[in-house]
Amino acid sequence: MPTGSLDSLARPAGTAADGGAATRPLPDIARALRSTTQPRRCIVGRWLDGLNTTDRAEIDEWLASGGRKSSVVRVARSRGYSGSPSMWYSHTNSGCSCPVSAA
Repeated sequence: MPTGSLDSLARPAGTAADGGAATRPLPDIARALRSTTQPRRCIVGRWLDGLNTTDRAEIDEWLASGGRKSSVVRVARSRGYSGSPSMWYSHTNSGCSCPVSAA
């Protein structure tokens, strides 16, 4: 995430609608940037969020021990997962919109 104060964003001189000669801060941009929401979780992340902690732990343990992702996808599909298998690969390789810690 970028560091530094967003309050320092300014409009270059002479670009204001009134042809203003002074540099003016753009607090509206800073406010808008601060209020952006986190990316929406991918379909796999949302499906995993709906599991109870025991089922989620079983999947995590299976994958951590080298279990095949295709087996997880097969079981997930039998339990309501409707996304593509490629989304599982993307999710578990941190290539989706989910926060990295959720993978």
